[in-house]
Amino acid sequence: MGRNQLCVYCGTKEATTRDHVAPLCLFVDPKPPNLLTVPVCEDCNNEKSRDDTILRDVLMVDIDNSHPIAQHLLATKVKRAVERNRSEVARLVAQAGDAQPRHDHEGKYLGDAHKADLPPGTMDRILSRMVHGLFFSERRAILPNEHELVVLRQPAATFPALYGGMANPLARTFGHVFGFTWVRTPDPLRMLWLLWFYDSVVYSVTSKAMPREQPTADDVETTAPPAADDAPDAGSSPAPSEPTAPAGGSPVAAADAAARADAAVRAIVPPASAAVASNDVSLTAPDVTSVAMEPTVALAAAQ
Repeated sequence: MGRNQLCVYCGTKEATTRDHVAPLCLFVDPKPPNLLTVPVCEDCNNEKSRDDTILRDVLMVDIDNSHPIAQHLLATKVKRAVERNRSEVARLVAQAGDAQPRHDHEGKYLGDAHKADLPPGTMDRILSRMVHGLFFSERRAILPNEHELVVLRQPAATFPALYGGMANPLARTFGHVFGFTWVRTPDPLRMLWLLWFYDSVVYSVTSKAMPREQPTADDVETTAPPAADDAPDAGSSPAPSEPTAPAGGSPVAAADAAARADAAVRAIVPPASAAVASNDVSLTAPDVTSVAMEPTVALAAAQ
């Protein structure tokens, strides 16, 4: 770790350790060899450790997440945390009340599901911090905390269109657990990240305010090539979609890429009809929620 390196997350304190941007608790052994780490301070490392557990539990009980890795973690690590009354998400599940109707982004009824609201700002904090780590990994620069970000949950069905709408997106994936891609112009107010977990749970992270001018052919860049020490291993899995990359080399193609990138960012700036607030969590129902609900209710009754 370089001398006088500042923490990637807070940008103010000296970095004294390194943190895995994609939490280790989301993975099972053997873990991908190309996991990203960034320099952080002790305080931010401790805060993120707590948030890592919240993110894990949120993803495990998400109704769209049926990936075998997630199901394994739900039946092992999450179940143990619930039994020990150490899962904040499980306590929310226990208080979720009756199941409510659930619809897809086109309004089609998908059945009933339990829903729980996380404390305000929870997912914004967790995923914005991840973006700070990813930005440093990609650019070797600290993203200023004044850069306000908005986190939205995106329907999995819209992912191919969002991904394909970005200008020649370059994705980085870590097994089937986590992947991301991003597009950015020199103006720090124009940035779009797509983060996906377990090939099914998709979030977008965008700037809070978007300028209205059109980009030029020279002011769009996509995911930068990884630095040598963070280069993806041959075991990395492909992105969960196959977008058609724009032709390169000509000013016309570059201008078209710029326009597509700008349109991709604007397409999901709030309000977005298909997206939902990041703190609105749909929980699996009825059988999987019982794993997280019954032990917590029993512990609460005993107190």
